[in-house]
Amino acid sequence: MSKQKKRVEADAIIAMLAERFPSAFTVSKQRRRPLKLRIDVDLMAAIDGLITPQALNNALGYYVGSPAYLERVVTGASRYDLTGTPVDMVTTQEELHARERLAQYKRSVLGQQMPSSTPTAPDGRKRLGLADLRAAGRRRRGVTQQLAS
Repeated sequence: MSKQKKRVEADAIIAMLAERFPSAFTVSKQRRRPLKLRIDVDLMAAIDGLITPQALNNALGYYVGSPAYLERVVTGASRYDLTGTPVDMVTTQEELHARERLAQYKRSVLGQQMPSSTPTAPDGRKRLGLADLRAAGRRRRGVTQQLAS
């Protein structure tokens, strides 16, 4: 199955989970909150074969791997079960792991859009940074003061 088909299937499963378990799941990425660890076991029992374990794990991977979800995995935050009841808290180690995954995501996806460390002008020359511009201003002021004298 192609990556895009897996994503479409995962989105459909997440929508179904949000409908059946609205206290735990949401389609809105901005409203996602940390889920109970091993919630997949509870889900497999609750949906009773409606979804294959592989498809469920794929959907959960997309859900908990989203940047919005990872940003909410902070030390002391509650983890929720299928009924929306807080059952546990996020540990420092889990937050560090989430931060690492978020940084990895940003490097892989956003890194392609980020400018290089040494930006260049359209004609290929190195672009001036703030320090370069300040130095040029100091040189210019020095020249103007010499001419005025």
